[in-house]
Amino acid sequence: MTRQAANKLILDILSKYVEESPDIRFHQMLVNLDVTLQTLKLDKNGMPEGGMEGIDQYAEESVKTLERMLLK
Repeated sequence: MTRQAANKLILDILSKYVEESPDIRFHQMLVNLDVTLQTLKLDKNGMPEGGMEGIDQYAEESVKTLERMLLK
């Protein structure tokens, strides 16, 4: 599958989700659909400090993102 095809499928999934959940916030949607990944925030000792923080996915291929979304 090409990157462009994966991007179009991701957009289709997001569009359907918006229609099904019109009051959802955009970033909530991205997290709920596993587009944006999060991890527990840790303090300097590696202990959970409360809350979540995003994982850098800047260079992640669209096909990988789509695969993760479809496994949900």
